[in-house]
Amino acid sequence: DLAFLSLEDDPAVVLRARYGGAEREWKGTIVRKEAEVDPVTRMVTVVARVGRQENELPFGLFVDAEIEGRDLAGAAVLPRAAMRGDDRVYVIEEETLRFREVQVARRERDRVVVRSGLAAGDLVILSRLTAATDGMKVRTADRAGGDV
Repeated sequence: DLAFLSLEDDPAVVLRARYGGAEREWKGTIVRKEAEVDPVTRMVTVVARVGRQENELPFGLFVDAEIEGRDLAGAAVLPRAAMRGDDRVYVIEEETLRFREVQVARRERDRVVVRSGLAAGDLVILSRLTAATDGMKVRTADRAGGDV
């Protein structure tokens, strides 16, 4: 995931942990990363600077970190369930289902970031279809949140 970070710009970070029986949050910036990748975990240690806050961050506490990454112009974020295989989604073009090849920049547990292959306004089918074929006619339910 380091490819999505620009550490030269001291990206913002939000650290979260359960501490003292409560969920806590600390805001700061990433100031550097260690030079070596851990050969077992394939992780890199990064160092964050957290300013004085109401809840002091205890030294050595393990936290979840949400680090501000680079902007990907034109990228779309989709639920992971929208993917059909590794690099395909179904879209609707003029009441017709079309298979669309996409380039995925990042895969997360519940979502994917699509780098290319989709344009603003494209209708991506999220529903599971048992026998979808390219070119079949479809109709949409309510676009304000209904299934397609």
